[in-house]
Amino acid sequence: MCNLRYLKNDAELSVREITRFVEGSKLLRSLDFIVLSGGEPWLRDDFVDIVRFFRKRYPETNLLMLSNLSDTRLALDTLAKLERETSLERLSIGSSIDGMGEAHDRVRGKPGCFEDLRRTLSALRENIPVYIAA
Repeated sequence: MCNLRYLKNDAELSVREITRFVEGSKLLRSLDFIVLSGGEPWLRDDFVDIVRFFRKRYPETNLLMLSNLSDTRLALDTLAKLERETSLERLSIGSSIDGMGEAHDRVRGKPGCFEDLRRTLSALRENIPVYIAA
């Protein structure tokens, strides 16, 4: 799923399918780092359930959640729910900046997307540590 110009995908794996795949894989017995991406993974109703599964299965693993950060309320609500129901420990948030201002907006296909990203980053900084790498 994505909340920008991209197509919606109704063929996403369910939590049960993810669980079955991971638990059945010899290659995934031990992981140091997990990336949860999409589209916009935070749009999934079962996103916290997915994080909970990975937290239980790999308690010492670092999680990176990729987001376009275009929806401040979605970001804050998701992080609050994760904090209540799992943990924010060993959690990172990543995003892409495709250029400054209108250049980012053109790539993303949404006017104002760059400002939305900036607003979300500012709001996140008030609640959790945010680090930006260039």
